Amino acid sequence: MDRMTRQARDALQAARHGAARIGNTEVDGEHLLLALLEPVDSRVSRLVAELGVDPAPLRVQIEEELSLRPRVSAADFDPDALLLTRRLRRLLEAATREADELGDECVGEDHLLAALAQEGPATPGGLRLREHGITRDVCRATLARERRPAPSAVERSATTDGW
Repeated sequence: MDRMTRQARDALQAARHGAARIGNTEVDGEHLLLALLEPVDSRVSRLVAELGVDPAPLRVQIEEELSLRPRVSAADFDPDALLLTRRLRRLLEAATREADELGDECVGEDHLLAALAQEGPATPGGLRLREHGITRDVCRATLARERRPAPSAVERSATTDGW
């Protein structure tokens, strides 16, 4: 978690608070996915929208998935005391590998989304992402387009002049 951007750390903290708010006893991938999607102006919400997916119905589906999990009284525990599931710890490791493979120094929200999408239909969050056409490959392609430097004026004129 040392390499996480502030936004990625904030999402993980929001996932903890979300789990506590609804009375779940541990923090899992769906809590993180919901935390990544909740801010309407977040990088993940914008990325999902760029892929042609309305984040609102996806958020509702994830909330429905979380409502099926066992609950305790939310007043009984501190969000910071909630444990991360083994799966969520593996997701964080996968996000770190995503950052490494892309040559990124820090692990951001986009790496977390790609790691969640990589799970595919094996998990509720991965299944919902896949149903909306969001896969690891699609995430990576979108990220690659964002990272491609804009052509300079000279390059643009060379390609339009037939060179």
